Amino acid sequence: MQTFCSVIVDERAEAILAPYAALMTQAEGWQFRRMYGWGQKKLDVRKAAQAHFGLTKRQATSNEFALKQKVSAWEGGLDFCLIQLAARIDALTDRCANLARQRSQLWRPLKAAKTGKTGPTKNQKTSTAAKRQRLLTPAQRQAKCKAMDTTCHHLNRQIGRLRDQQVQLEQSRHHTPAICWGGRSGLRTAQRLRHEAKLALAAASHPDDPNDPQVNQARELTRQADQALKAWRRHRAAQFLLVGSKGEGAGNQTAQYYPASHSLILKLPPSQVAAVKERLGETAVDDHGRVTLEGMGFAPKQQAVIERALAHDRALTWLFFCDDQGRWHAHVTIEPEPVALTIGNPERDVTDATGRRPGRIGIDLNVDHLAIVVIDGYGNPIGRHTVPFPVHGTRSGNAQAMIAEAVKFLTDLAQQHQIGLAAEDLDFVKKKAALKVYGKAHARRLSGWGYAKFRDALTARAARLGIHVAWVNPAYTSIIGAYKYARGYAMSRHHAAALVIARRAQDRSERVVCMADTAPLDPVKAKAPSGSLRRNRAGHRWASWKNVRVLAGPATARSGERVPATRQPPGLSLPSRCEGGEHTTRLSPSPGAVGGARVSVQAKWDVLVTSDT
Repeated sequence: MQTFCSVIVDERAEAILAPYAALMTQAEGWQFRRMYGWGQKKLDVRKAAQAHFGLTKRQATSNEFALKQKVSAWEGGLDFCLIQLAARIDALTDRCANLARQRSQLWRPLKAAKTGKTGPTKNQKTSTAAKRQRLLTPAQRQAKCKAMDTTCHHLNRQIGRLRDQQVQLEQSRHHTPAICWGGRSGLRTAQRLRHEAKLALAAASHPDDPNDPQVNQARELTRQADQALKAWRRHRAAQFLLVGSKGEGAGNQTAQYYPASHSLILKLPPSQVAAVKERLGETAVDDHGRVTLEGMGFAPKQQAVIERALAHDRALTWLFFCDDQGRWHAHVTIEPEPVALTIGNPERDVTDATGRRPGRIGIDLNVDHLAIVVIDGYGNPIGRHTVPFPVHGTRSGNAQAMIAEAVKFLTDLAQQHQIGLAAEDLDFVKKKAALKVYGKAHARRLSGWGYAKFRDALTARAARLGIHVAWVNPAYTSIIGAYKYARGYAMSRHHAAALVIARRAQDRSERVVCMADTAPLDPVKAKAPSGSLRRNRAGHRWASWKNVRVLAGPATARSGERVPATRQPPGLSLPSRCEGGEHTTRLSPSPGAVGGARVSVQAKWDVLVTSDT
């Protein structure tokens, strides 16, 4: 969808649109109460609204569409609140479990002393914290246990309150949606000022004395409350929606725009025709109850898009609203123009006889930049790029410009190579709901990250240009890239992850093959069968990479060093071209940097990682 905005400069806009908006808002609330409150059928309510308010069928249908949008927004907000509550409950439950674990470990040194084993046991870590625990006296341990129990008690009470809120929100789904026309902020401001005025009047020593300071304060607060209430009522009745339909005149039966004369012909409700004629004269309204608004201009590019939409009989939906300065605006939303998918179409781009698949452009989204890698039909990288991305603290205008530049660069690159795009299908709703778990610094970065805006912009521009975008599962892309490709291709782990994303869009399975008697599958076990890192046919094809991530530890996730392309990493042979585009990379068995991470394994473990074609 494309939406364009224009300011209505016609002097008669207030006299025409203000009563129109008031009537539509009143009818919308009337329809909402009967459809969602009383459970009446939509068709019956529509016919009753036409008869009660003097509306046309299209105007009553526009109110139904506006109500559907409001209810959907309310349901989305309810779902988000439930996700937030569930994440907070999980975080508090984990914290309680950690406290219980720490409490049980607090008495281990004393139990070991009673059995005569004062030193560390076989499975006990000799860390600094463990040494400090052994130095604590029984009284100090008792005090720490009491503090932990108190903390767990308060956490459990908080979990109970959150569960009660969760139940209340779940029950509210079966009630009438809580929608406030005009917004709750203005109404709450007026109510707060009126309450403060009552408190000031009650605190006055002489309520009948007009010169009393408390009485003057109450009078001033009452005046401010009346102004806030008046502004809220004006705001709630200052917008209305007119839905268009394909095949109607000028894309809309009620509001028809003519670009040549920059005019908008608006069909009035039958109940308001006489009132408008009385205010503006008989000539202002034609025989069909229509009035013309002059001065509806758009930007040249927007004007061209509207003209193309009118030429192809596409639907135009109009939203009229009044701002705080009393100016009336018109937003037009145009149905997207159908564009054939010509670049990266998965139905047309098939694997040829030689096993060559269509190339892809992989995109790895990071906090401050986009890592982009272009691959050929065999899954080999043929180009890499880095594009800046807005971080937390960037102004909204600059952030939108950076996102637009990044999206334009990606679509131009796809048109240049005539291949599709591939990006991660990320979901940050649950992650944002548990921001406290990530810490303040990462929470700020995650909150300020414009992934949703980037995805919307990329999807819209790619659809307009006929470019296919594949949203792939991001599981283990960083681990696979760091282990298989970062050192071999002398690239950062972000570009290696983008390479894996592009290969995943080609439906390639990243297999892990072990060529020795033992394998680093489980660091606890001393022995593992040969080839245990091979793909488990009973599980997912990426399940084996979970063991590699556990073995590598957190170093792989934090490493991002770039290996110079002019020298060969020690103990690692650069990849050689094999038949069918296969690459093999032999990782050094000795402890060292592999893909930017240090892996501590026995020297007899020799892992051969191959890329599947």
